[in-house]
Amino acid sequence: MEKYIVPSLARAFEILDMLAMSSVGLTKMEIAQSLSIPYSTAFNLLNTMDRHGYVRKEESTGKYYLGLKLLSMCSIQIKDVSLRDTASPVLEELVRETGLTAHLAILDRGEAIYIDKKEPDGFLKINSWIGKRNFVHTSAVGKVLVACRSAEEIRAIWEQGLPKRTGQTITAWRKFKGELKATLQRGYALDLEEDEVGGRCIAAPVYDAAGGLTAAVGLSGIVSQIPDERIPKLAELLCARAGEISRRLGYRPPEEPLMEVPLKRKAARRGR
Repeated sequence: MEKYIVPSLARAFEILDMLAMSSVGLTKMEIAQSLSIPYSTAFNLLNTMDRHGYVRKEESTGKYYLGLKLLSMCSIQIKDVSLRDTASPVLEELVRETGLTAHLAILDRGEAIYIDKKEPDGFLKINSWIGKRNFVHTSAVGKVLVACRSAEEIRAIWEQGLPKRTGQTITAWRKFKGELKATLQRGYALDLEEDEVGGRCIAAPVYDAAGGLTAAVGLSGIVSQIPDERIPKLAELLCARAGEISRRLGYRPPEEPLMEVPLKRKAARRGR
C-alpha cells in the first residue's frame, strides 16, 4: 500500500534503476532533474549510497555509477544458477572464435538484464557489466527475449515508455512489431547502433528443457568489428552456439526454426 512506502528509500531505488540503465554515468544534477527532486536531496542520497558502496563516484567527471558492492551481490545471487554455469564455457568459446564480447541476458520486468559477460583481451572494451539493464526495443538481446511474447505482453512493455537512444532507435509501434517479426523469421536479432552510436550487437535465443525461451546470448562490438558483410557468418555461428547451450539445458530442437515454435504452439492451442 502507498502509505507504507518510504519516500527516501523509493528514491534511492529509482537512482539505482537509472544508473543501471546508463552506460556513461550520471551527475547529481542529472539525477535530481530526472527525478524532479531538490539537488540537496540527490546530494544526500548519493553520498549515503556511495559511503555504503552501492554507487561510486568518478572524481574526474563527477558522474556516478553502480557500486562494486551491488554488482558483487548480483554475482553472488546468480553464480549457482544452472543457466549461467551452463552457458559460461560456450560464451568463452564465442569470444575466442569472434574476438567480440559475449553476453547472456534474461528478461526481468520488461527489460533485458545481463547475467554473464565474457570479453576478449585487448584495450577495446564494451561498456557493459553483469547486472546492466537494457531496453528491449534498442538491444538485440531484448528483441530476442520479447519476440515470442504475446501481442498483449509486448504492447504492455511498449507502453511502459521506451525512449529514443540514438537516431537509429525504433520508436514507432508498427515498425517495432515488424522488427520482432523479422527476428522470428531469421532466428536472430540485430542492434545496428540503436542503443549506442557506433555499437552493434547480434543475439540469438536459448531454450530450456521445457521448450520455453529462457535467455538470449549476444555478441557485441563496434561497427568496424561487425560490418554488414560479417553479420551473416556471425549470426550463423551465434545461432549454433545458442543451440548448443539449449541442448545442454535439456532442450531437444524440433525440425522447425527455433524461434517460431512457441508462436506455432499457441496458434495450435487456439485452434482446438
